[in-house]
Amino acid sequence: MELPQLPVITGADFGIDGTEDWIYKDISWMTKEYMIKFVDIIGKENLHWISGASRNSEDGTVFMRGSVLVSPQGIENAKEYRRVAE
Repeated sequence: MELPQLPVITGADFGIDGTEDWIYKDISWMTKEYMIKFVDIIGKENLHWISGASRNSEDGTVFMRGSVLVSPQGIENAKEYRRVAE
């Protein structure tokens, strides 16, 4: 059974000027270090944060998650990072 295709959520759905072609992504929980690397790969200027949260584990490790809009250039940056990593 094939699952239905979900609609792509863009900046236009949030009414944020200049982000009509940006794509919404939900970023799962990850360590603070991985979140910093994620932002470095995509590029800070290519992200618009909708929401975010952080929590500490018992051993003091910081975990973070968030909801973001990613610019077309940010998507390309991620694809390029994957190409180079392979």
